[in-house]
Amino acid sequence: MNVVRGNIVLEETGVPVSGVVVVVEGLAGSSASPGVIAERAPATGGAPVAEAGGGAAVAVAPVAVAPPTVDLATAPRAALGSRVAADGSFEIEYDSPDGAGTPLFLHLSVLAPDAPGSALESRTLYSSTDLRPAGGTDEYLVAIPADALTKAGIPLPPDASLATQQEQASTVIAKLQNTVDFHTSVGDQARGIAAQLVTAARTASAAIDAARLHLKPSIPLTGDDGIPRRDELELERILDHERSPNG
Repeated sequence: MNVVRGNIVLEETGVPVSGVVVVVEGLAGSSASPGVIAERAPATGGAPVAEAGGGAAVAVAPVAVAPPTVDLATAPRAALGSRVAADGSFEIEYDSPDGAGTPLFLHLSVLAPDAPGSALESRTLYSSTDLRPAGGTDEYLVAIPADALTKAGIPLPPDASLATQQEQASTVIAKLQNTVDFHTSVGDQARGIAAQLVTAARTASAAIDAARLHLKPSIPLTGDDGIPRRDELELERILDHERSPNG
């Protein structure tokens, strides 16, 4: 059993791309003179080499084997499997197709979701051009540009780092709002206390006026320095019961 696995990511951020279809095909290649590794030709400056039985043989020069080739347009192909990259990753298992000795090349495509009337060409987000010989396990990392996803109508995946920054910003804003609320509450309470003190002073002043009118007319209208009694301020200082050693 052979395996093709990999990940589909957004080119700009490296974030996994979900909701795309990965298709793997096997293309049959051809090899020039398969199995020919060396020919019986004298190597440059070669000397006779002793063989078993007392004979002699001429040293041979290795000949490079022509690499397998494949034509993407005309080569026979077989579907090896397809998967939806739900979380940006995929894994496709396949058995080697019939045709022992024929090189098999892998072709990978990434497609947008199918829609009525959509053509395969318009759905193709990626098509591998570097066809690789199939091995036991092959891995891919495909980066899709944001423009290609937007054009295909696929929402761009959110960037986890941006989400973290937004969360941090929300935390900072919440702390600032708590600080503002605290100071607002302190100010409201201070104004409430001040209003109570003003009300108490007015009540005391009214009591003095009533006492002058009904009980003791000798109570003067002004106090020290000619300040009207209703305008006098009462100052209070709280003294500690236990004085510090420093006085």
